[in-house]
Amino acid sequence: DFITFVDGDDWISEIMISQLYEELCLYNADISVCGYDCIDKNGYLSYPREHGHGYKIGNEELVLNHDIFVLSGAKEIMRYCVIQQDCLAWNKMYKSFLFRDVRYPNKDGEDLFITYRIMEKAKRIVIDPTPTYKHVSRDNSITNQKFSLARIDWVEAAVQNTEYISVNYPEMFSLSFKFAYSQLLWTLQYSIQCGVYLEYKTEINNLID
Repeated sequence: DFITFVDGDDWISEIMISQLYEELCLYNADISVCGYDCIDKNGYLSYPREHGHGYKIGNEELVLNHDIFVLSGAKEIMRYCVIQQDCLAWNKMYKSFLFRDVRYPNKDGEDLFITYRIMEKAKRIVIDPTPTYKHVSRDNSITNQKFSLARIDWVEAAVQNTEYISVNYPEMFSLSFKFAYSQLLWTLQYSIQCGVYLEYKTEINNLID
């Protein structure tokens, strides 16, 4: 009836599952979300990533305090996703019906392609900023590896999400476009820095087109 994900390198607080489940039921939500901490390879807190912060991008502002808060309706939920760029599969509990007819693609960063669609299907989402999920960053993790097709996949996901936003939520397009553009520009610069631009030129140019 319920689904949650934990990355292989990560760990969770002993109360995370019960907290997510209880808040899911208490607020009659389809998805419950917790905050998370980023942990370095030595087990030290590198920086906390609570959802309880204020965010402002251009003229768009979403102010989140350190209390539990609830989002209702597709537009409010998608606005949160766009501003927060919350495409993570983990740190959440989902009602399983949300995954009917939805499957993760066989790509690196597969959650970046699907999470928006899953979140959009929820009628209500409850977010508790308490960081009960611990995300571990290791030297050999995908996010810390040298330039590879994984980074192309991440940009492809950002571009696809922006195209979807432009059609279904045009008022949020500029925010989504800024993120996709920044990811594409960073990927181009990083491929040049790593000396592999020519190797991935076709894939990068396809994304630019």
